Amino acid sequence: MSTNHLPLIHYVDRFEGNWPANSLCDIDALGYCFITAGPAWADSLMALRDRLVRFVCLKPSVSERASDKSKPSSTHLAAASQAKRSIHPGDQLGPFRVYAKTTDSLLLGADDRHLNFRVILQTAQHPDTSSHATTFSVTTQVQFNNTLGRLYFTLIMPFHKQIVKATVKGMEG
Repeated sequence: MSTNHLPLIHYVDRFEGNWPANSLCDIDALGYCFITAGPAWADSLMALRDRLVRFVCLKPSVSERASDKSKPSSTHLAAASQAKRSIHPGDQLGPFRVYAKTTDSLLLGADDRHLNFRVILQTAQHPDTSSHATTFSVTTQVQFNNTLGRLYFTLIMPFHKQIVKATVKGMEG
């Protein structure tokens, strides 16, 4: 999978985590883990965001994560590993559209008239490492389509970073 998934990239970040050596760590498990491991407080922020963005014609989020918040974070990896439904391009995975899939990466995202974003989930096996056999990364790429998109992302960027950091921590279980 290539590294640039948008015609223009105005913002990019990347966060990494580790899965225990004995985990089942296929890319489908990583995808399901990603959508269930976010912090519960992020759902409250997304609900507030959805109420506010109606006034500026931004799309509301479509989140399936709220029902999974009752599980403690240590179960996210185990639950994701047992999710046997394979993820395919064109699927909806929580609030994200699945654009592409390889054996070690998923390309998720959404497009809006104000901005487009992609989330790249990747795994890397490290069999020679005793404590962590698998590392994973969550990369976000954002393209601003207009001034409102740039303004919106400038406002939410600090929250985005905290949510992704907390999600990665939750994914580590």
